[in-house]
Amino acid sequence: GLLVTLAEMAFAGHCGINADIASLGDDRLAALFNEELGAVIQVRAADREAVESVLAQHGLADCVHYVGQAVSGDRFVIADVQRLG
Repeated sequence: GLLVTLAEMAFAGHCGINADIASLGDDRLAALFNEELGAVIQVRAADREAVESVLAQHGLADCVHYVGQAVSGDRFVIADVQRLG
């Protein structure tokens, strides 16, 4: 699921993660642990529009969720900002 994928990315990149799962739908907990097909990609902020454009050209715009960013250090934070707010 998403939780394990983000953890593996953090371990491999020797970094932390700061993620907000508010955009993942009504059952956010399920989204963290599901085994459905998907992908997580890391994109530099400067390349975000170009990546969005390519995904839209392939009909994937509705599948895109921005969940967070890699950060220096070893903190692994998963938050639901809408529910905290």
